[in-house]
Amino acid sequence: MPDYLYSNTIMQFSFSKAGISAALTAAALTAFTPAQAQLTVQSNRTALQLAQAITGNGVVVTNAVLNCATEGNGIFDSPNSTIGLDGGIVLSTGRASQISNAEPGVNSSNMNRAGDANLTAISRTSNTYDACVLEFDVVPKGDELKFDYVFASEEYINAVCGPYNDVFAFFISGPGIVGQRNIALVPNTQIPVAVNSVNNGIVGSHPGSTMSNCTGMGAGSPFTQYYTDNSNSSFFAYRGYTAVFTARQDVVPCNTYHLKLAIADAGNALYDSGVLIKSGSLSSTSLQAALAAPLVVDNQPAAVKGCNNAVVNISRGQSKPTAQNIRLQYGGNAVAGTDYTALPGTLTIPPNSTTAGFTISGLPTTGRGDRTLKIYVLDPNNCNNTAGIVDSATLLLVEQPEIALLTDDTEICAGTTLQVQTRASRNLFTYTWSPDLFINNKNLPDPVVSPTQPVTYTLQAAIPGSGCPVFRDSFRVTVTKGPEQIIFSTDSAYNCEGRNISVNAAVRPALSNLHYSWNGPDNFASTTSSLQLRDIRKQQEGWYRLTVTAEGCNGITDSVYVNVIDSVPPPAVQSPVDVCQHQPYTLRASGQQIRWYEQENGGQPLGAAPVIQADLTGTETFYVTQSYGDCESDRIPVTAHIIRCCEQEMFVPTAFTPNGDGLNDELIIRMDPGSKLGVFEVFNRWGQSVYKMSHGDVIWDGSLRGRPVDEGVYYYRLDVHCQDGRNVIRKGELHILR
Repeated sequence: MPDYLYSNTIMQFSFSKAGISAALTAAALTAFTPAQAQLTVQSNRTALQLAQAITGNGVVVTNAVLNCATEGNGIFDSPNSTIGLDGGIVLSTGRASQISNAEPGVNSSNMNRAGDANLTAISRTSNTYDACVLEFDVVPKGDELKFDYVFASEEYINAVCGPYNDVFAFFISGPGIVGQRNIALVPNTQIPVAVNSVNNGIVGSHPGSTMSNCTGMGAGSPFTQYYTDNSNSSFFAYRGYTAVFTARQDVVPCNTYHLKLAIADAGNALYDSGVLIKSGSLSSTSLQAALAAPLVVDNQPAAVKGCNNAVVNISRGQSKPTAQNIRLQYGGNAVAGTDYTALPGTLTIPPNSTTAGFTISGLPTTGRGDRTLKIYVLDPNNCNNTAGIVDSATLLLVEQPEIALLTDDTEICAGTTLQVQTRASRNLFTYTWSPDLFINNKNLPDPVVSPTQPVTYTLQAAIPGSGCPVFRDSFRVTVTKGPEQIIFSTDSAYNCEGRNISVNAAVRPALSNLHYSWNGPDNFASTTSSLQLRDIRKQQEGWYRLTVTAEGCNGITDSVYVNVIDSVPPPAVQSPVDVCQHQPYTLRASGQQIRWYEQENGGQPLGAAPVIQADLTGTETFYVTQSYGDCESDRIPVTAHIIRCCEQEMFVPTAFTPNGDGLNDELIIRMDPGSKLGVFEVFNRWGQSVYKMSHGDVIWDGSLRGRPVDEGVYYYRLDVHCQDGRNVIRKGELHILR
């Protein structure tokens, strides 16, 4: 490859201060992975615009001068980029607008500008080209001056360890510094940051590239740990770049220093390099306040009053052999002695130390709410006799929040759920419920529980890191099956108009906290457990529906019919009835609440239905009613005719002697003259029929088909049709003796 395709860029920043050493440290050592990001550049900025873009806290910048190609500088913006800087300025040996191009793609421009003698001296090359130099005066308030930067180059890969060692420098001069001092150094060394000092450690393909060009930069070179390969990047044009470095220099507060930021191509004017300086990073804050708070509330460091303390540490940039007194002021709406304990007005950092601190203890309050405490660190140097604030911290003092468990001991029905409720005045708590049974989420403030057995749930609510006491409370859930059955005292209730009706309802299983709801005709409604109707009327007749529910349970429903009676029909009876003489007979009637009387009018009802038992024939009459509730029907007569019945005239001997002696030789059966024989049959002990007659008179001589039957015990059945229409059946034993 021709030599003119290679260039060596030099960049140098220098601060100078007598007796104070320069330092350069890496702010980030981790290589970034290429990713999609947007980098935009506004080129051709003025010296003042560039200087103001990097000016931060504790410095005053004046007399800015720019010596650079028109397109060689710019202000860039690169949010979320991989280079480690979100924005700042770029000084380039080529066109600054081209650094947002993709890589690969050669980023090489000959700007036809001279180099810089200071850079040539440290580049280890014969000449430099296309220098871009920004110079200005700066007055630091603190005892250290610093800023962050990244070096990038197209010389990487092919020209590593070659003759084109593009270089840059940050030169500083001023009180305490002899001449100019370059502070663009590899961390913890005096080696300038350049292509040959920070790279991938692989010698490039250019014929003049040798490892000695890299190792010759100084002990430990090349420093590969600070290098990032940018090959094939889609948003950043340089082939490689360094980690984010921090240039540092000890200075005398309130004195004027001159800063020269310079970069140039080395060896030739091609293959560009650039240095990117972080916006607002040029600063000189001798003191910094760091707040360690127990928690964060509304994105602010916070401490709960009366709980854990916060700690403020004030630090200086480096350890010194002398102590340093620090003045403090406080602001905000928090009140000392009310919201927090008294705080010091001064603080001393001990000799040979960098930090001193103090504790902020919040005091418990009620009704004051949250308060803000601001801690101000005053400028110890008073540049230009103006006491300013060099750093500050803000602590939110939070009033201890209230919390309560709103759910009391509760009874629920099996298969149902319970929404638990808590109330906290601030959303600072973490929640833990135990046991972790039948609960949808044990870490919710208001979980849903669905136990199938009695459970006592305990809540522990804490404010993490606050040191406040843990809130504890509990409630118990008991489980019931709910009502399953309604049992009415009657299936159907009735009474006369103008009377009262009462129906009791029992619920199974027996539960507490039951709710009753009756609905019925004529817009009837009631919430009592029993149905009570007073002075009833016909329009109140009908079905009355009862619904029973338990708290949180499904209800059950049943109905009872109420009959309002305007007249009661008499009971159903059979009258007259024939009653056999000498045989007891109970009169019968069909209906409800039957009552019997001896008289047609007046008198008291009998205790039971009358029993007819007469020795003589004749007629007896009784009177009967039925009642619906308190309503009674008219009395109707029931007449019994007492007659002599056929079975009373019936006679069957129990034995006879068919032996031919003329005495009791035949079995003869007597019956009422008006009765007729149905059948008479005799059986032996084996159930065999030995005699049967179904008409006429019964006269048996004890023979079967002309032959005498054996002596012994026989059985008979007699069926007689009585003249009153009844059938009479008689059974018994018959003895045959010979």
